Amino acid sequence: MGKTESFKKKIEKDKRIKACDRKRRYCDQPTALAFADHQMKLGSKKLTTYRCKYCSGWHIAKEANPRFLRREAKVYEQGN
Repeated sequence: MGKTESFKKKIEKDKRIKACDRKRRYCDQPTALAFADHQMKLGSKKLTTYRCKYCSGWHIAKEANPRFLRREAKVYEQGN
């Protein structure tokens, strides 16, 4: 394995850690939405949910990131 491939794997691993591994995973969107709603009632700012490309579970994000929302809509429409 060359340095470039090794570097790309490290970058991908770092992305996964930030995007998935450090976050709570929910088995479905209704569960994630219920928890987000509960947190907002306790004073959290606007929260949204998105389907994770790494684990296929659902995570909660603090702000509506248009990139996540587009991906979520696409995945949801495909039924994945």
